[in-house]
Amino acid sequence: MIQAENKSHISEDICFLASPDNHPWSYLFDCGKARWLGAGDCKSLRAVFITHTHIDHFCNFDTLLRHQVGLRRTVTVVGPKGIASNVQGKGRSYTWNLIRRHRPVYEVREIEGMRMKVYELGPPDWDLRAVAEMNIEEGVVFREKNISVRCAALDHKIDSLAYVMEEDSSINIGEFPYRPGPWIKDLKDAHTQGDGERPITIDSQTTLKASELFNYLYEKKGWKLGYAMDHKASSHNHGILREFFRAADEVIIEGFFRDSDRDYALRHHHSTAAESAKVAREAGAKKLTLVHHSRRYLGEIDDVREEGHAVFEDRLPRFKHKPVARYGADDEGEDV
Repeated sequence: MIQAENKSHISEDICFLASPDNHPWSYLFDCGKARWLGAGDCKSLRAVFITHTHIDHFCNFDTLLRHQVGLRRTVTVVGPKGIASNVQGKGRSYTWNLIRRHRPVYEVREIEGMRMKVYELGPPDWDLRAVAEMNIEEGVVFREKNISVRCAALDHKIDSLAYVMEEDSSINIGEFPYRPGPWIKDLKDAHTQGDGERPITIDSQTTLKASELFNYLYEKKGWKLGYAMDHKASSHNHGILREFFRAADEVIIEGFFRDSDRDYALRHHHSTAAESAKVAREAGAKKLTLVHHSRRYLGEIDDVREEGHAVFEDRLPRFKHKPVARYGADDEGEDV
């Protein structure tokens, strides 16, 4: 299972900490203002996944710098084209004269289409050092032990990356009529390698071909967590998300606007709570987590979420208050 925790107060930006079970590290999705992101959280991170670098998704990178620069290991940052320069700009906004030698702090993976450019940088100079450039295989931009992360680009008038973090499937054994022992590991190895002829010694009297024992094994699918923030509620984006989030255990997705402000949402390349929920439902997601709401709805957040969850659960909404448009036809700009 992957535990996902929102580190931002409802009045703040967006910042999610993901912690897979039986895994040594945690992971951060976006880096907006987040009062509950502590020093321990920052130091536990193996990688940070940025959707895009609008201020409400990246302004809190300074907190990571504050707590990570003394680490004796490298943290990976994944994001869209330009993310390497964004990280460099953060580093160069401070003075590092007391650090006398280069220490790689960040490995930055910059995604454009199906290509990934990899850089290293850190104090004192924060120069970008090109490390590699490669094709992205099956959308996978990061892998560590038993988890992998894939990305897909959404239209937000710029690329806004959606992410899926997924645990590897595992082979488990069900009920069986023999004494447990080392043979179970041998059997799983034989199954993984497709070696049905391998002899499996259960005890001094019993040796069977692996294929005769395969029926006691079953595959347990790994937990699948989907994450998508700012994107236009368009058929193009929805088609990508339906496939990308197919059968996800949890989808964390923006619900920035209410349906009463849908026209404004489309003009500003955002989604509504209802349309985000519809995509999650059509993808067959088991759980919906709606986040990242406009500040104009702070007094009615429960109704914003209810609007989405009613769609996700295919029922009529139960509002506390009648929906009211908060954005007029002449409104300009965005209250991030």
